Amino acid sequence: MNAIQWNEPWREVREESERAGLERELAAEVGPQHPLWGLGARIIGRHSSQDDVVVSLAAGGYAIVHLVWHGHIDRFPREYPATTIYADQAELQAALDSDEFS
Repeated sequence: MNAIQWNEPWREVREESERAGLERELAAEVGPQHPLWGLGARIIGRHSSQDDVVVSLAAGGYAIVHLVWHGHIDRFPREYPATTIYADQAELQAALDSDEFS
């Protein structure tokens, strides 16, 4: 499969310092009851005007996560941060190309 096409409002996260900050927040928000727990999420992209990030999962697949930015596990840990998991790059690309996250 070809590389992910990052079209506005999405962009690739290239700077390690930016990635590290986003991954710290993701780690603070995701606990044992969350669907991403233990899946080895690595942030690869983000929305330019919202708190949505794109993650690749260690075992395959991707997710779009809406960070809440409160630095801890939410009181509804299964639901937040809101997450949609995609089985493969084609599913992710379709989501990125849709108006769903505009």
